[in-house]
Amino acid sequence: MRDGVTGTSRVLESRTCSDFVFDIVAGGVVMLLLRIKIAGIAEIPVPHMEPPQIFHYALGQEIRAHYDFLRDGEKPYGRDGTYAGDRLATFLLYLNDDYDGGDLEFPKASFRYRGRTGDGIFFGSQRGGKPDPMSLHAALPIRRGEKFILSQWIHDRPFAA
Repeated sequence: MRDGVTGTSRVLESRTCSDFVFDIVAGGVVMLLLRIKIAGIAEIPVPHMEPPQIFHYALGQEIRAHYDFLRDGEKPYGRDGTYAGDRLATFLLYLNDDYDGGDLEFPKASFRYRGRTGDGIFFGSQRGGKPDPMSLHAALPIRRGEKFILSQWIHDRPFAA
């Protein structure tokens, strides 16, 4: 995960699940069509999307409460250190539901969501161009089985980081 203070990537103790990031070639036609569908739902073009990821949560794994926005508006980041965009929204697609636990929780909004296979949930990370504190969310620990979810982060401009 990217550290918002230093701008460097590091392992976070708050995240115990594993992930797989698709590049354009590995994603193939199915992933392209899925991203086009998400773009239609979000009304934001595909070039604004990060490469999609599949998150895998095994027994006991979780992501503790966090925000999906990446920056404070002051420090650019990315490969060459000049990308000034940020995550505007997140789209999650549930790939299975044969597990217990693992709810998506928004603690500041007092809201929990338990997706079923094929469900999607779309939520913003910003409001009025600033990080939205109500977007704090967590994936609660898995109590039985394994959870698989596709995450698609959507930026406020074409993604180039």
